[in-house]
Amino acid sequence: MNLDEILSIIEKIKEIALNTDNNKYLKYLQALFIEMQYVILLSTQQLSEQESNLLIKKIINYINDNLYKMITVEDISKNLFISQSTICHSFKKYMNISVKQYIIQKKMIKAENLLQQGVPAIDVSRKLGYSNYSNF
Repeated sequence: MNLDEILSIIEKIKEIALNTDNNKYLKYLQALFIEMQYVILLSTQQLSEQESNLLIKKIINYINDNLYKMITVEDISKNLFISQSTICHSFKKYMNISVKQYIIQKKMIKAENLLQQGVPAIDVSRKLGYSNYSNF
C-alpha cells in the first residue's frame, strides 16, 4: 500500500465516523485501523526484523489471494511451509491482532463492499467461503 491507499482508508473511516449508527460499523473501523497500522509500519520500516516483515507480508498476501475461500491458520502454514505457532505468534506480535481475527475483518470489509454493490447477502456469504449463511 502507498500513501494514496492510506488516504483512501482514512476517507472510509471518516465516512463511517460520520454515520449516525457508529456501533454498527465498529468491527469495520477496527479492520481499517489495523490495515492502516500495517501500512504505516511498513512505510516507516519500524518492523525490527526483515524476516518478520517478509513473513507478515506473505501471510497477508496469502489471505488476500484466498479471501474467497475458508482460510485457516493450518492452510497458511501448509502453503507457506511455516509452523502454525510461528505464524500465530509473529502475526500477533507485529499486527496486534490474531490471524483469525484479521481474516474475519478482511472478509467483513469485502462483504461490506459487495453488499454496497447490491450483491445479496446469501451470495456474499457463499462467495467469501462460508458454507452456512447463518455462520456468516
